[in-house]
This record gives sequence, C-alpha cells and structure tokens, in this order.
Amino acid sequence: ERSYQLLSTHLALQTEITEKEEVKNALIESKEQYLSLVNSLQEVIFQRNLSGNWSFVNTTWTELTGFTVEETIGKHFSEFIHPEDRSTCLDCIHPIVENDKSRQTQVRYLTKDGNYRWMDVHKQIIFNEKGETIGLSGTLRDITAEKKAKEALEKEQKQLYYLINNAPVAIAMFDQNMNYVCHSQQWL
Repeated sequence: ERSYQLLSTHLALQTEITEKEEVKNALIESKEQYLSLVNSLQEVIFQRNLSGNWSFVNTTWTELTGFTVEETIGKHFSEFIHPEDRSTCLDCIHPIVENDKSRQTQVRYLTKDGNYRWMDVHKQIIFNEKGETIGLSGTLRDITAEKKAKEALEKEQKQLYYLINNAPVAIAMFDQNMNYVCHSQQWL
C-alpha cells in the first residue's frame, strides 16, 4: 500500500514537472519568435519610461545609429536628438500623456559617428494593467534619403526658376493644365 502511494505521488510529480517544462519551453520559443520578428523589421521599435529613458529598442536601432542596445538602454532619449529638435520633442510629450493620443514628428537622431539621420517618429502612451501611464512606445523610420531627395529637388527647382526668370529672352513655363508656373522678365 505504501509503495503504491509513493509510486503514485512520484508519477504525479513527474507529470507536473514535465508539464511545467513544456510550458517553460513554449514560453522560451514564443519569446525567441517575438524577438526574431521585432529585430527583422526595418523600423526601430522603442519604449521609454515616464522619465524619458529608453527601456527597449530593437536591433534596428544599432543598424541605423551605430549605438548598441546596451549603450542606449537607461539613457534619456534627448541625448540622441539634434539640439535644434530637442524642444520640439520635449514639448510634444505632455499633450500625448494628457490626451491619451499618439503623435507623429520628424526629428534628427544622432549617430555614433557624429552625424544625424532624419527619423519619422510615431509614438503613443502605454499603460500598465491598472490603466496607469507608464511610458511611451513607438517606431522610428529612417527618412534621411527622402529628406535629401526633397532638398535636392527644391534646390533644382529654385535654380530653374532663377534661370527662367533671368533669361535674356522670353520664356514661360506652364503646368499640365497650361497654367503659368513661372516666366522670364522678358515675357512681360
């Protein structure tokens, strides 16, 4: 009788240990899949606490800025923002927290080599299970190439307008609907 009880208890414990081990392995696998997905994205995924310190960034952060995750976690986000953009970033945090809304901005982030990259920033507040605000989460998308292309196009347009406006002959430029876009002084 006593042997039977011990055997039964042993089998029950073995079953419970096996089930817990399976749950643990499933959680580990789920976490690995999550991190694999998060780290394969082109955008930086981030979380900051209410003090503004980074609490999470995915590895895309390192690809875009050169700063490692370890160098970043715990530091205030403004340390990585261009000095001219800092007040804009700090000014938009309070309205998000007060109004439970998300925000989108474009700011320059510091790279480890001392340069800056333009980022399209989407952020929203995050809550704990009690509904209390605990920080911000969001994404950073590198838009440096887009900004440079837009600046180059604007520069070319200004040069074209200048050339047309100052041409020694009558020149006019029209859009697709035959509306004047610009003309030389000789056109008048």
